[in-house]
Amino acid sequence: MTERGMRGSMMDRDEIDRALVRFQDAEDRIRSSMRELREHPGYQLLDGSALTGVTERRWADVTVALAEVRVDLLAFQRVLNDAWEVRGRRPRPGRAELAELTRLLTGPAAELCGEGGSRREATGPRRRTDHCTLEGLRARMETCHARGEALAAEAATAWCALSGRLVDAEESWRAAEEIAGELGERGDLDRLGAELDDVRRTVANDPLSLWRGGRIDAPRLDRLSASLDTARSDLVDATLTRVIDQLRSHASAVPDVIVECADPHAGHFRKVSECT
Repeated sequence: MTERGMRGSMMDRDEIDRALVRFQDAEDRIRSSMRELREHPGYQLLDGSALTGVTERRWADVTVALAEVRVDLLAFQRVLNDAWEVRGRRPRPGRAELAELTRLLTGPAAELCGEGGSRREATGPRRRTDHCTLEGLRARMETCHARGEALAAEAATAWCALSGRLVDAEESWRAAEEIAGELGERGDLDRLGAELDDVRRTVANDPLSLWRGGRIDAPRLDRLSASLDTARSDLVDATLTRVIDQLRSHASAVPDVIVECADPHAGHFRKVSECT
């Protein structure tokens, strides 16, 4: 019988060393990814905004998942540190060390209920397995982190696209407001302005409610933009009509105007009817 057969499922030294390096790389990678996620523009927008509606619910779910990553990472680190400590006792670990390292690296050595109330507060009422393997923790942390990363990216894209559309609508509003001020007539502009304020709040606080399948899905914003363009066009038409009426009024008040033009070659004036 080979040495491995005699040891059963016990890992040998090379397997242990490879596992230690692999899990250490996983810990470093997850820790670095969590830092990068906190610096992501989408994460910062979500974390720093007074969210409502769809965006608030989705962010709340991801916040719970990311809190679990932080708790899991502490448990992962504790077990891995214990494994490194056992491995560092001697260059060639004996049977007892190999058994302990095998238990730490492959068994359900990570205790997830040891945080007591702090864990329940971080993760809500859901119950979790009391013990987990390092591999199980790694997979769970990466899954939860991926959810946070995906939501941050989606939120950033949605905010950017919606903000561009909102800027266009606001430019139409300002142009219409300027014309209305000169004309002294506002038409439907006050109602449209109030609706624009409401849409602006939705874009700021619940952008994901206006986002479907990777694109803008905001019929209300579409209708508002069209209404603002129409309002601006109507105000321009009203201004032109007023100017034309004023010109006609002035023209009718001037009797028998004789318009003359200058002939630069002849050096004298002729009536318009004679000019060629």
